[in-house]
Parts: sequence; structure tokens; C-alpha cells
Amino acid sequence: MPIIGKVFRVFYTMIHELGHALMAMITSGEIISISLFADTSGNTITKSKGKFEQFLIAIAGYPIAAVLVFVFFYLIHIEKTNMVLFIFAGIALVELVFWIRNIYGILWLVVFVVALLLVYRMEVALYSYAITIFFSSILLIESLISGIQLLYISIKTPKNAGDAGNLKIITYVPAVIWAILFLSITAFFIYLTAKVYFNL
Repeated sequence: MPIIGKVFRVFYTMIHELGHALMAMITSGEIISISLFADTSGNTITKSKGKFEQFLIAIAGYPIAAVLVFVFFYLIHIEKTNMVLFIFAGIALVELVFWIRNIYGILWLVVFVVALLLVYRMEVALYSYAITIFFSSILLIESLISGIQLLYISIKTPKNAGDAGNLKIITYVPAVIWAILFLSITAFFIYLTAKVYFNL
């Protein structure tokens, strides 16, 4: 089960790395590659013009994942599950065609897109709902867990604190501050998601 769980949790990594890639595009940077790994970690290699662009790219992963949690649950709530399927597939295909360079990442995305296509071709609303709510829930849960883990790591070993560590290098602001910010943003969008989806 832990292995199966890791396979599904790569979905969060795909979305998180998309955040960095999108910001690189917005800031006219260059996306060299994205890697998705079996241990659920990921890596986006980019080239950017200056420190401000580096800052924007580094800060984008967690907030964009948090925003998409809200977007996906909102679309499911208004019964736009096929739209969510298309967004999932679109993200996967764009990453697959343009950026993913490691074997595991390629295989994972191919299987993911095929699974989405099969569900869509079945034309059974329940199946579309099930797969979209499943992966949206993974995104929600992993966003929260990753935020908490990042906060813990930024306190214990700041040099290994991923995006928060990179932001510390760029801004000289302690990694723990960035980790708290990321976790706060994630918690806010989870609150909004619960409020909309469950009518709280």
C-alpha cells in the first residue's frame, strides 16, 4: 500500500512543479526540464534573467498547488467533472511533451493520461466524478502534508528545506518564514475549498 500511495501522490508533485514552470514562462525564463520521481519528489530546472525572477519561480510551487485545490473542487462542485479531467490531461500532456525528461516521470504521465482517457470514453458520470475527486483530494491532502513537512524541515535542517531553502538563499529571509507563509496560504485555500464544497 505505501508504494501504491506514492504512485498516486506523484500527482501533487506534477502540479507543484507546474507552478514553477508556469512562473518561469510568465517571467520570460527558460524551462530546462522537469523530473518526477518514485519517492514523490520532483525537480524543475529553469534559467531566469535575475534574482527577482528567481524569487518568483521559487515561490510559485506551493501557492499554485493550493489555488488549484480550490479550482478543482469548485469545478467538481458545479458538476464540471469533465472539465477537470481535461485540465488534468492537459497539464500532464504539456509536461510530457515539453519538459519531462526522466523515465519514471514519462511513464507516470503516460499511464495517467491513458487512465483519464479511458474514464472519459466510458461516459459514466460516476467514474468521472470518482477519479476527479480522488486526485483533487490527493492534491488537497498532499498540499497540507507537504506544507507541514516543509515547516518541520526548515526548523531542523534549513539547508534541506527545498523551495523555502532556495528562497532563503535568494532573499536572506529564514527558510522557516517562507515555510510558515506557504503553510498559511495552503490552509487558507483549504478553508475556502471546504467552505464552497461543503457549504460551510
